[in-house]
Amino acid sequence: MATSSVKRPRARACPAHARGVSLEELLERQAGVVTLAQAMACGLSTDTVRRRTQDGRWTRLHPGVHLVGGHRLTGEARIWAASL
Repeated sequence: MATSSVKRPRARACPAHARGVSLEELLERQAGVVTLAQAMACGLSTDTVRRRTQDGRWTRLHPGVHLVGGHRLTGEARIWAASL
């Protein structure tokens, strides 16, 4: 049985706010909503978040709270946005 030597990139963990889960796992858990602090803990800069918001990939829901592109603004997402 041959094994593949191709390594898949691992998702970066977010140690400060999500106890070591990746940004993808955090978005799944929080219905696509993330705070600026959580995004930064996952390695994104404030400039990256600003650019993604300005070009429409992310939507600002409240100061420092964003809905990430590809996610719908559902009732659950609204609750997460209000609680974060």
